[in-house]
Amino acid sequence: MGQCDFVTAKGTQCTRSNTKLFKGVPCCTQHYNVASKKSADAPITTKTPEPWVSLQLSAPFASNGSKTIQKIRRKLQSGPKATDGPGTIYIYSIHSESKLNYWKIGMTERDVDTRMNEWATEHKNKKIVLERTFIVKQNHAFIERVIHLYLAYCRMYRYPHKSGFHSTWYLDPDEIINDGQQLTSTKNHELVARRKHVEWFCAPIEKIYEVIKPIISICAKMKSKK
Repeated sequence: MGQCDFVTAKGTQCTRSNTKLFKGVPCCTQHYNVASKKSADAPITTKTPEPWVSLQLSAPFASNGSKTIQKIRRKLQSGPKATDGPGTIYIYSIHSESKLNYWKIGMTERDVDTRMNEWATEHKNKKIVLERTFIVKQNHAFIERVIHLYLAYCRMYRYPHKSGFHSTWYLDPDEIINDGQQLTSTKNHELVARRKHVEWFCAPIEKIYEVIKPIISICAKMKSKK
C-alpha cells in the first residue's frame, strides 16, 4: 500500500494511504468518493510527476543531497532560455593527472581549440587532453548547468597554486582530496588562488558518459518557455 496520488486543495500531495483505484489512479477513500461524484470526463488532479520523469531522464543521485536535487527540479521545470543558442560541450583532463579520473566539463560558443589553448595557459602550459566534444544546436548553457547539477556528487573545488591544485569536494569543502597535490603546510596555503575552479568532476569517464549523454540528447531538443 502506497500514498494517495491525488493533490489536496492546497496543492500538496495527499498524505493518506491509497486504498482505492479511480480510473487506474491509486487514491484514498476520500478522494475516491470526491472524484466519483464528478462528471465522467472531469480531469483527475494527481501529483505532478517529477520533471526528469516527464523528460525520460534518470532520477538524480540521492548522494547529490536534497538542496541540489531541488535545484535540478527547478532547472528542468524552468527550461532553457530563448537566447540560449548553439555551442559545444567539452570534456578534458590534464595529462599529468591521467590516472586520477579528474575531468573538466565546460561549454563554449567559440572554437574549441582556442578554448583549450586558453585553458593550457591557465594551467601553466601543462598538456591538455581533450577527451570528447558534443556540438549542440541550441541550449548549450542550459545543458551545461543540468550536467553540473547531476554530477554534483562528484564535483570538486580546485584551487590552483604553483605546484598543482589544492582540491576539495564540492559537497564537503572541508575534506581535502588526497591526490599528492594538496598543500601540506599553513604557509603553503597562502599560495592558493582566490579564484577556484568549479567545473571539475572526479569519476570514471564511463560514469560521466552515462549521466551526460542522455542529458545532451534530451535537453538539446527542449523548447524555451516564453
